[in-house]
Amino acid sequence: MWLSTPVWLINVMRRHYADIDTILSGLPGCETVRVNLSANEILDLADEIISNSTRVHNAVALLLLVPLNKLSYENVVLPLAELEARQLPLIQCCVIPKMLSPHDNVRKASAEADLKIDAHLLSCSLSENVKMYGESIAPEAKRYLQCLVRDFEHNGLNLTATKREEVDRLRNEIDELSSRYVQNLNEDSSCLFFTEAELAGLPLEFLQSLDKTQNKELKLTLESNHVAAILELCKIHVALLIAQFAKDGGEAVPLGFSEVVNLFHEFGHVVHHICNRASFARFSGLCVDPDFREIPSQLLENWQVNCYPQDITKPLVDEVCKTLKRWRYSFSALKSLQEILYCLFDQKIYSDDDVDFHQLIRSLHPKTLLGLPVVEGTNPASCFPRTVIGSEATCYSRLWSEVYAADIFASQFGDGHPNLYNGLQFRDKVLAQGGGKEAMELLTSFLGREPSTQAYIESRSKYSL
Repeated sequence: MWLSTPVWLINVMRRHYADIDTILSGLPGCETVRVNLSANEILDLADEIISNSTRVHNAVALLLLVPLNKLSYENVVLPLAELEARQLPLIQCCVIPKMLSPHDNVRKASAEADLKIDAHLLSCSLSENVKMYGESIAPEAKRYLQCLVRDFEHNGLNLTATKREEVDRLRNEIDELSSRYVQNLNEDSSCLFFTEAELAGLPLEFLQSLDKTQNKELKLTLESNHVAAILELCKIHVALLIAQFAKDGGEAVPLGFSEVVNLFHEFGHVVHHICNRASFARFSGLCVDPDFREIPSQLLENWQVNCYPQDITKPLVDEVCKTLKRWRYSFSALKSLQEILYCLFDQKIYSDDDVDFHQLIRSLHPKTLLGLPVVEGTNPASCFPRTVIGSEATCYSRLWSEVYAADIFASQFGDGHPNLYNGLQFRDKVLAQGGGKEAMELLTSFLGREPSTQAYIESRSKYSL
């Protein structure tokens, strides 16, 4: 299967941007991406990626032999930026299958390729002597240069050779553990069995979708669609889910409210990507500051919660709307404390040596959650994958995204009605910029002031139970 920019999307963007060809050519990922490579093709492509990357980095490194006044943006920085743009869709071809492929050998090859590529990228570094003096470049290019140097410093640029080797060893170890974590999740086949009475309260459509044993017990796996439904039942009794996603081959059924919210959340990431006009691959799509990454998705969640229609041909009953809002914000204080617990856990495991994960979570749990101890026989840390997949030591950023999104929604879209002007301003001043500017600069420009926590607090308290 081949994925490319669809015609309808190009037409939509053409209405918004005059120079569509320039925009598309500047967007990494607009090139064709293959997601059905075989295991051997994935490994071969990974080797090709590393080979091409090595060639470009070696060419840049040779410039260290020339006088500093011969170094320029065009011969040092631009080749690296162009390399990133070319390599991004190819890297996606290699790493996406580890999460999606139904074939075990493809998932393993993808995980292996991911480790090889990460190890290579960590080994790439510029010398301390490479600097740009007195050169006038565009603001976005300047920010790219700053981010490039920052990344090299994070990879150990300013450390001694011995310390750098230790950093590389630790990073490779973390990558290996993360890869094994993902692989274990993908290959886990654990299941639990319950009677219908024990699952009373779950949507009938969901119960009918479960496999049954000869003893008439219902089989629950640890897949997300099963776990999410159970957690909804355990935490919330205010609103009833309409249905789960339709079964394979079954009749289509309406999506439940939480599923629609999740759909809008993920669509927020899509909107962020397609509205991006950044010139560099590093600033495209989700390549933004962690505190900012979830804002578009959280904003669409807020819109959905405040404007949710059961039937687009009929107005929503006020009482149903209030119930949905109470459902979303019920136990919000406890949920915030739980999020803080995970953020503290995330910070501790990446700052302390020889951490006992289970003991750490047992220690932090009562201190953070108002004295509530960990339930015996459970390990809350095991259900918090962000600490090892993509948000290492930055899990706190999700809370800040919620705060900023609440402020944007309340101040710009809070009446629940579409506002074309504010929407276009948000697109042009925030989404279109990608990571080309500091996140706080984008938010301040759009809001006309610095962000506030007040809307987040009010939204959680207004519909409390």
